[in-house]
Amino acid sequence: MKRILAMVLSALLLASSLAGCGGASSTSGSGTQASSTPVNLTMMFDATATDPTLSVLNEVVKDFNASNKFNAKLTLQTYENEQYKTKLTTLMASNSVPDIFFTWELDYLKPFVDSGKVYEIGKLLDQDTEWKSSFQSGVFDPVTYNNKIYAVPHAKSICVMFYNKKIFKDNNLTIPTTYTDFLKLCQTLKNKGITPIALAAPDAWVPAQFVQQITDGIGGMKIYNGLLDGTVKWNNSAHIEAGTEVQSMVKKGFFQDGFLGMKSANSTQLFMDGKTAMYFMGCWDIASITDKSLSSIVNNVGAFTVPAKDSKNNNILVGSIDLSLAISANSKNPEAAAAFIKLFGSEKYQEEFLYKTGHLPTTKINIDKSKVSSVTADVLSISEKAEGLTPWLDRAFGAGEGVEFNNKCQAIFGGKDPTEEFNALQKFAETNSSK
Repeated sequence: MKRILAMVLSALLLASSLAGCGGASSTSGSGTQASSTPVNLTMMFDATATDPTLSVLNEVVKDFNASNKFNAKLTLQTYENEQYKTKLTTLMASNSVPDIFFTWELDYLKPFVDSGKVYEIGKLLDQDTEWKSSFQSGVFDPVTYNNKIYAVPHAKSICVMFYNKKIFKDNNLTIPTTYTDFLKLCQTLKNKGITPIALAAPDAWVPAQFVQQITDGIGGMKIYNGLLDGTVKWNNSAHIEAGTEVQSMVKKGFFQDGFLGMKSANSTQLFMDGKTAMYFMGCWDIASITDKSLSSIVNNVGAFTVPAKDSKNNNILVGSIDLSLAISANSKNPEAAAAFIKLFGSEKYQEEFLYKTGHLPTTKINIDKSKVSSVTADVLSISEKAEGLTPWLDRAFGAGEGVEFNNKCQAIFGGKDPTEEFNALQKFAETNSSK
C-alpha cells in the first residue's frame, strides 16, 4: 500500500495543474441551515509572525468570519515550526486540540488518527461532490487511513535549490546540469570568496532533506520504496554514500560559517541578503525570499533541481502535499470547521497562495503564469518535469525511524561517521519493529 502511495505521490507532480475546472463555492454544502447561535472556532497553524503566508490566511479568516452561514467566528493561533509540533502533541494528549489544526501527512498524522483524535472529514467531502471533485487526482492518498480521509491538503511542496541570479551572472556561472558540474560550481564560488550554500543544521529536518535529495540522486525511487516495504535497510549503500558526499561538502566549506549552530531564520536571511549564492529548501520559502520587506534579492532569485549523481535519477525530488488542515474529533462544530477549510481551498485562495506565496495548488485551477514570480515559474517547471517524488522521511515514518533519520543526518553534518550512524539507525529500526 505504501509503495502504491509513493507512486501516486510521484504522479501528482506530473499531473498538469494548468488544466481544470473552477474551484468550489465557499459554503459548506452540507445542507445545514444558518445558525442563530454564535459559534466560536479556533485554529492552530504552523507559521511565524513574519511569514508572508499569514497575509493570505488572514484574508481567508476575515472572509469566513464575515460571510459564513454558521454564524461562526474563527480565531487563529500561530506557532513557529518546532514549537508547533510540541504544542500539537501536548494538546493531543490532553484532548484539547483546537477545532482546526495544520498537519503534515502520512505517519505524522496517523498516530492521531489511530487514537481517535481526528474527525473524518471525508464524510463531508463525500456529501459535497463539487468540493471533492475540485481536487487533483491522488492528493488525498497521503491523508487517507483505512480508506477514510482525515485532512484536506491545500498545497504541494518540493525541495529545490534556490539561487541568486545576480551572483551567477556576475561570475559567469550557469545552472549545473550534472552532479560533477554542481560540485565544480560550489568549488568555484568558494574559490571566489562566495559562500555557496546557506543551510541551518540545528533543525534536524533541514540537513536530513539535503541528505535525502542526494540519496535520491544516487539510488532513485527504489531506495524510498524499499524503505517503505522493508526490502531496503536504513544502512543501505546509497544513504552511506550520500552521507559521505555531504561530509565532503562540509569539509570543503560549501556551507556558511557557523551553520551547525545557526537558526533557520538566520540562515535564510543570509541568502535573502545576498550573502550566499544558493539555498536548499522547500518551495514554501518562496513567500519569504520574494517578500520585499524581508529580502534584498527579490528580483534575482531562480530555482533548479540538484542534479543526480547517477544521471538516470535526475528529476527525482523530495516533496509531498503540504498545508493540510484537519478537524479535531472533539470539535462541537465540525461542519462549520469544514466550511472554513473549504473556503481556504477555494479557487480564489488557491490562486492567491500560488501568485503571492508560490504554493503549488492541489486543486484544478487554471494557472496564469504571467501572474507568478520568475522563481515560482521555475518551480512550476521543475514540478512538471518531475519523474518521482519522495516525501520527507520524518513524514513517511513519523516519530520513530523518521525523526531518528533526521537526527542521524544532523550528526553526519556535524562530523559523525556515515556508516556508523546509518548502522545505528538500522539497529534502532529493528529494535523498534520488535516492540
